Amino acid sequence: MEVPFEELVSEFVAAVHTSAAGAVALMALDGDASIRWREALDHMERLGRESASPLARAWIGACLLQYRGVRPEWGKAEPPDRGDILVDAVESISWNRIMAAG
Repeated sequence: MEVPFEELVSEFVAAVHTSAAGAVALMALDGDASIRWREALDHMERLGRESASPLARAWIGACLLQYRGVRPEWGKAEPPDRGDILVDAVESISWNRIMAAG
């Protein structure tokens, strides 16, 4: 069964509003014109500030870097988690350069 693209976009947007993992969905949408980008990115930034998960903040930061050109600083309240290799890997990639090259 083929799902219309508009329906897929709606599902992605719903994921963004319910989960920090929605950052990956936004990255996959790659600037699609049917998304209200300012609203979606502002929401992602709020999720990043509220999240206690270093991995969620890493993916949200990658998404914001891709579309805004700047990785957010989440504040100095917590020391950075340097014990998780996956978080370190996501944070070390220059997503804005990779996505621009594609």
